[in-house]
Amino acid sequence: MSKETLELMMRYEWPGNVRELENLIERLIALTSNEIIQADELPFDLLDTPKINDLKESIFDGKVSFLEAEEEFERAIILDALKKSKYIQSHAAEMLGISRRILKYKMDKLGLNQHNNEDF
Repeated sequence: MSKETLELMMRYEWPGNVRELENLIERLIALTSNEIIQADELPFDLLDTPKINDLKESIFDGKVSFLEAEEEFERAIILDALKKSKYIQSHAAEMLGISRRILKYKMDKLGLNQHNNEDF
């Protein structure tokens, strides 16, 4: 496992305890084609748990609205898909299970484009 993968797994709370950990490791070994298991092969709930929990707490504390948190979450997912697809929009859309047209609409709505965004 990569260092990042191990760090993410150590941060996770493991509500299913050891059995959940064992099942995940077995599944990762069976499904990976790489010699080293990368962080992006982990299930979604392990990837950004601290960030998601912080976002939830910000909503509950009244620091951000639900709509603002939803927008931030959507922006993060779209940026991750774009980075993983090397910014090829059709590939990112496929990863996300949406059409390229919808991806482009969401990118425009969120202000995500290569010309004016520092994330690109």
